[in-house]
Amino acid sequence: MKFYDKKPRELEQNPFTLPDNPAVIAAGENGDAVSAPQGAFGVFAGRPCAFLFLPRDSRVCALLEAGKPCSISFFDTPAFRDSLNALARYGTLDAVGLTAAREGEIPYCEEADTVFLCRSVCMRGAEEPEKETVLFFCEITRTLRKRPGFKDRLVGCC
Repeated sequence: MKFYDKKPRELEQNPFTLPDNPAVIAAGENGDAVSAPQGAFGVFAGRPCAFLFLPRDSRVCALLEAGKPCSISFFDTPAFRDSLNALARYGTLDAVGLTAAREGEIPYCEEADTVFLCRSVCMRGAEEPEKETVLFFCEITRTLRKRPGFKDRLVGCC
């Protein structure tokens, strides 16, 4: 299915509705992925950003620490919750029955309804090994949406 492209600042969003939808973060050559336990959206250093708390031991965390770009994929329906829950065990989109598509070097989930393409600009907590999560500030560079109308239930962030 075709995705429509929008600039992050052209989107309208109520950030309080995003946690109601399943989300997955993907990065790396193999479509390594992790479901997002928590995060937020806002502006950091004048750029629209996603603030992601990722498990320290996930492959995606290691990739973002190395400066790899990532995607955040959202699903408008709960139909994929079982697959997203299995990500903790298997670690790649393909392993849980989801399709890894690519936009340049950035993998994302083909079944998603909305995708944010991001690059990591900053991280906190990597120097504190006692913490279970690391906070990443990821600039949202592009947004892809399956439907051209952006005034639906889930539409973006900044």
